[in-house]
Amino acid sequence: MNRILPVIVLFLIIALTGTAKQSAYHLNQTKIDYVFDQSIDLGSSLMDLSTNTSADETEGMNNTTAAIIAFGTVVVPYFIYGGWWIFTAITGGIGIIFLPIAIVFAGAASLPWHRYFLGTNNETAKIMALYCVTFNWFGWLPIADGVFLLLDEEDSYKNNPNYIMWIDQI
Repeated sequence: MNRILPVIVLFLIIALTGTAKQSAYHLNQTKIDYVFDQSIDLGSSLMDLSTNTSADETEGMNNTTAAIIAFGTVVVPYFIYGGWWIFTAITGGIGIIFLPIAIVFAGAASLPWHRYFLGTNNETAKIMALYCVTFNWFGWLPIADGVFLLLDEEDSYKNNPNYIMWIDQI
């Protein structure tokens, strides 16, 4: 009986997840904006991340640099974890002690730095929270951001407050 129960639970999980339809899920930007408008902003009191300068005031702020930063936020965490893994393998497993440090550095490296660089029109806390909650779409969102930044000729993504900065362009 003890071995049958996990099999039944696994079967139920598979059966229930198979009934969920992908078309039932969608992103409601208006509802997200409403929820964030009703929330209390702690970002300015804890750390001032919302002091982004406008694109006109900052020299050298361009889409190519932001695209490189976006691609870097996908690649750099792999180098951090790869370095940690090699160190752990070389030291015979002692490197496991440094796993929390590797997780913190990789997490910091995967933040949407390209959005901070371009500015978010004082919506930095919202953008950071949504990128973290959605796990950056497992790296696909920064890659898509980088591609759209490279294709943009009008600098339309500077100080963009939308979570998906290129959603208006498609």
